[in-house]
Amino acid sequence: MAAHRRLAYSTDVSPVARRQAGAAPPAASARPGAPDDGVVRLFLERRRAGSMTLITGLSHEELSDIAKTLKKICGTGGTVKEGVVQIQGNHRETIFAWFLAQGRRAKRAGG
Repeated sequence: MAAHRRLAYSTDVSPVARRQAGAAPPAASARPGAPDDGVVRLFLERRRAGSMTLITGLSHEELSDIAKTLKKICGTGGTVKEGVVQIQGNHRETIFAWFLAQGRRAKRAGG
């Protein structure tokens, strides 16, 4: 009975609906356009009433340790989501100086 049914309309973007529509699955990346070249990039993203400093280019093994250290240095909150360290507020200069002191290549990018 279900073999003769065909999907006419759906708001669900499930793999089944995507396959029936013939679309390719979306590519996963932490941040579009951010290359994986060993350089730590510091982005500033404006959100609602404030801003957020985003750090990309770190390995997955060091994400949580660096996030914890940076939150302590900046005296603010933050998190790690999808391979990106997010620190509340505009702390790009402080974080940039810390990475240089650690001997890491860092670059201010965006905002």
